Amino acid sequence: MEKRPRFEYAGQSSEGILAHVETHSLFSVLGGLQWCIQAKARVQGGKDKLSEEKRVFLAVMTLILEVNNGGYRQFFWNRSRQHAPIIVDSLRRIQGERTAELTARAIAPLHLREVTAERIAEVMQCENPERDAELEALSREFYSFHEATQQLLVFVLAERAHIQAPRTEDYPRFPKRNGSIRSKRLIASADELYEKTKPPTVDY
Repeated sequence: MEKRPRFEYAGQSSEGILAHVETHSLFSVLGGLQWCIQAKARVQGGKDKLSEEKRVFLAVMTLILEVNNGGYRQFFWNRSRQHAPIIVDSLRRIQGERTAELTARAIAPLHLREVTAERIAEVMQCENPERDAELEALSREFYSFHEATQQLLVFVLAERAHIQAPRTEDYPRFPKRNGSIRSKRLIASADELYEKTKPPTVDY
């Protein structure tokens, strides 16, 4: 299969981004949509002001990015943990049942009476090798299948009327690719991430 080019997000509207689903790599298109919706959240005063569909998208997309980059431990350690209270329900909303079950198993070792970003932060500050080993094992299982990315695209296309966001000038301007090693890491190709998450039987 021919490798599709990376979509370069430059502030396009949600519809402008989704117009590239058939021509550009899936992961880069979804990444552009994430930036677009986050910009709208900043204008509206926070993600809590967004539609349910937008919140579902942001939660699932954040999970995919964080777990593929550093496992479930990174998802819980970083600010991405703000999505933890709704992540299992969000995965079920996009019909990602297998990923929802796996993520529920990842939350279990935290032993929380209530899943909140604050409680997760407190728990993750405490060293717990047994917990971290369990999260690592679950992360490896996450890498073995690619349900979430596939189902997220299906959800976005089905709910596009509720995931609209306007064009914006609030988008990342990354350094040129011939910069420092640090800069190159910051602008690591979305195609490389997509190769790790794309469903092998679906032609995107």
